[in-house]
Amino acid sequence: MEVFTDPPVVGATVTLNHFSGITDSEGKIIFRNVLGGTYTLFIIHGDYEPWSKMVSVPEDFPITVTLTKKLPPPELPPPEELFTVTVRTMTPEGYPIAGAEIFWDGISRGVTVVGGYTYIYAVRRNIYTLKVVRSGFKDKTLTIRVPEQLDVSVALVPVVLELYTVRVIFPVPVQIDVYLNDKFVGKTNIYGIIDIPNVERGVHTARAGGYSKTFSVPEVTTVYLE
Repeated sequence: MEVFTDPPVVGATVTLNHFSGITDSEGKIIFRNVLGGTYTLFIIHGDYEPWSKMVSVPEDFPITVTLTKKLPPPELPPPEELFTVTVRTMTPEGYPIAGAEIFWDGISRGVTVVGGYTYIYAVRRNIYTLKVVRSGFKDKTLTIRVPEQLDVSVALVPVVLELYTVRVIFPVPVQIDVYLNDKFVGKTNIYGIIDIPNVERGVHTARAGGYSKTFSVPEVTTVYLE
């Protein structure tokens, strides 16, 4: 019983029930002394898809089989490259600032430690928004390109408080306790006047002896209680 492969495939394993062998240099194999009947013809080769068929001996022989070449495995994309971004916070003079909170695309990624450093891990290639927040300093927002910018230094500018002196005048010349934003700040002098130093910009309320007034600094720095 002759089995041919077309085009010829050398080294294919051919099985006809309990008969088995390898195709020769011409891509064929001959089985001898096969009794008539129905058999399963099975052919395998590492470069081709397996092939099988129910055949009858001797009616179906010689037989020619065309094997299908295996497709190469799909090419996998290279693994995505991830990066680590180092963020260092400092004063304009270069002194490190610890405790600055780092927001990466709006998500908090922790605070800088001693030395002013923090690290953002597993960052994909992209463009991001970095925001640094620290009490006593102005917020700083930067656009960061990864991987072009993996070491980021952020200089934070201190907030300079504008402090004012507010004069509070009681309606009658008497010494009386005065409160600013419900905090005792001192007594008026005998003329019913007190000067309150170091008042920050903003809205405040002065109160004394049943009188109170809300005012805005620096627009108003002399307050008449009435």
